[in-house]
Amino acid sequence: MKVKKIFEEDWHGARLETCEQNCANLNEAYAALDRLDGKRRTCVVFWVNDEAVLTVGGDGEAFVVTAAYEIDVDLYTLIDPRQFTGNHVSVVVGGQSGSYPSTHVVDKAMAKEAVGYFASTARFHRNCSGSASPETRGRHTSAPLKKYRP
Repeated sequence: MKVKKIFEEDWHGARLETCEQNCANLNEAYAALDRLDGKRRTCVVFWVNDEAVLTVGGDGEAFVVTAAYEIDVDLYTLIDPRQFTGNHVSVVVGGQSGSYPSTHVVDKAMAKEAVGYFASTARFHRNCSGSASPETRGRHTSAPLKKYRP
């Protein structure tokens, strides 16, 4: 298990408390993801060290997944290749609704796969697969990364 700590938001109206806990196993990481509800819990950070973090924000159904390495030198966003470019989706992350390109918003299955891979390896999965919809069942759906350089 590479992830050492989990930081979760806990909103009480306009007041934010950050809950920090050690992460001993993958079930604890998945439980933190499951607690995202778009109201009290809208963002969770999976911390390996100051050089590698995975941040997942969302409401329990729609998620934005980013990884940062070397203190924001390399930033990655998980992309859902099943979505069309040009559209934007509102997702609550960090206590506020934001408008994200639809390709940057993934479902729970893709977010969970990214969390599991990162927790185990401290790397951002380059080939996460999405959940199988009736149209894609039985086919592997590749989820490429989009890299940003500040």
